[in-house]
Amino acid sequence: MNVNPLRKDVVIIGGGIAGITAAMYASMMALDTVVIQKTPFLGQIPESSMRKNYPGLSNVTGEELARNIETQVKKDFSIEIKREEALDIVLNSGGVPHRFLVKTDYGNYLARTVILASGSRPKDIGVEDSNLKGISYYPMYDADEFEDKDVVIVGLSDAAVQFISWLLPIATTVTLVEKKAHPRVSPMNLELLEDLVRDNMEKIRFHRECSLTSFLGTTHVEGITIHHEAEDRDITIQTGAVILCSGRIPNSELGLKIGCDCSRKGFIIVDRNQRTNIPGLFAVGDVAGVVFAAVKSAGEGCVAGIKAADFLSTGNW
Repeated sequence: MNVNPLRKDVVIIGGGIAGITAAMYASMMALDTVVIQKTPFLGQIPESSMRKNYPGLSNVTGEELARNIETQVKKDFSIEIKREEALDIVLNSGGVPHRFLVKTDYGNYLARTVILASGSRPKDIGVEDSNLKGISYYPMYDADEFEDKDVVIVGLSDAAVQFISWLLPIATTVTLVEKKAHPRVSPMNLELLEDLVRDNMEKIRFHRECSLTSFLGTTHVEGITIHHEAEDRDITIQTGAVILCSGRIPNSELGLKIGCDCSRKGFIIVDRNQRTNIPGLFAVGDVAGVVFAAVKSAGEGCVAGIKAADFLSTGNW
């Protein structure tokens, strides 16, 4: 454990694509930077199946993208990454230049600036027994759970469409349960879904305007019960695996504790320079906005890394 706080120009909390990009640009600006990351390298990126909307890359998997970024970071940049959990950010009573004290489960850091890139997490669906084995928010980490099984996906989203495409070659059937009559899915993924249904009609099933009400099973999920809103009836579906695509909420607790302004849904409010209402504290990626896209997170990380250097050189906020 760090007995004496380590002094840094920039402490970045979160090692997803937003945090790593911020670290790249801070490194380019010759700032002494550390990335504090509780979860594995690059957060949610490796869990995604196929990406077609990242400029310059066509049909790249999340795992491939993460591997390429990791190679790039090690080859071209001098970035210190610590596998620690950030527990708190407080304003340092000692003041300028190290205006922040970042507390982790390993020790403390005194930081001249902080970039909060803590990401988001799956929204709680509010249904009991959601911790049964076979229920997953991160299917790419649990590929063996879905082979030769009847799989249910709860929630139609862009990610869900990609999961369907990934599952079809390995699952027995894929059943989609969606609460809304007209969910928000991009036209490109709706077209992909139509193609998948047309080519795999015997394997894909739909239950629209239905809500998940319960899981069945003792230790491993064996089925679910859903309620059809329009017909006011319950339906039981037998399944050996469930993927929950119920939306995401920001990991903004640290920002709230130090006094960041946040939206009604908990996202940290920033300006076009990724600045919060607290001088020297930036926020990027999922924690700062409702668009969950790798390219958006990378762009915001770039801006924050550069603007942190501007702030340290000028003192202007």
